[in-house]
Amino acid sequence: MKNTTKAVLLSLLIFPGLGHLTSRAFARGLLWFGSAAALTGFLTYKAVHIIQTIAARLDVSAGLDINQLLAIANQVTAQNDPNGWLNIMSWMVGLIWIAAAVDAYYLAKRV
Repeated sequence: MKNTTKAVLLSLLIFPGLGHLTSRAFARGLLWFGSAAALTGFLTYKAVHIIQTIAARLDVSAGLDINQLLAIANQVTAQNDPNGWLNIMSWMVGLIWIAAAVDAYYLAKRV
């Protein structure tokens, strides 16, 4: 397998920054890995917090009502993310993932 293919597959399919290891660009790989890991960790933390809040407010003694679930989910999301920053951060993780794969490709092609 060519270095460029290996670098892109590692960065796209496993985690951003891992493709840089094939080109021995450890600092760049750590930068991509660290930024994606930090954002992913923060988003996971916030998602778990929101899910726990929804579960605590949900009353399932009379059965699960989807309208009640949606109302609570919208209310909790609006309280925890009024400006939509979680959506922006989610897009940033995706962009970092793609940018790291492109960077790994060009770096492996150059080496």
